[in-house]
Amino acid sequence: MDLNFPPSLALALCAAGVDAVHWSSVGAATAPDSEILEWARATGSVLLTKDLDFPVMLAATGVSAPSVLLVREADAMGPDLLGTLLAALRQCRAALRDGAIVVLDARGRRVRVLPIQ
Repeated sequence: MDLNFPPSLALALCAAGVDAVHWSSVGAATAPDSEILEWARATGSVLLTKDLDFPVMLAATGVSAPSVLLVREADAMGPDLLGTLLAALRQCRAALRDGAIVVLDARGRRVRVLPIQ
């Protein structure tokens, strides 16, 4: 997960059985988005972010990995954010495994399969 989320969220995900790593534990806070994206691709990780730059970069390059879980309006989800993330990870498991951008917002979730043509 990138720096848009607190390390405590990674800990909460781990406590719920999800293998989660906060970027601050593996890379520099000043790292460019391309480095974070490459790390996620190399490790087979799903990138959890609020940053629209990551889906834009994936669309521009036409790659099929890494998958991105893009959370819009996270503040509006408040204390339900962890439950929303866990449900999305469970329900979109196959798409995230195969390469996708999953967008979570107040209206629900949308899945866009990678690569984006």
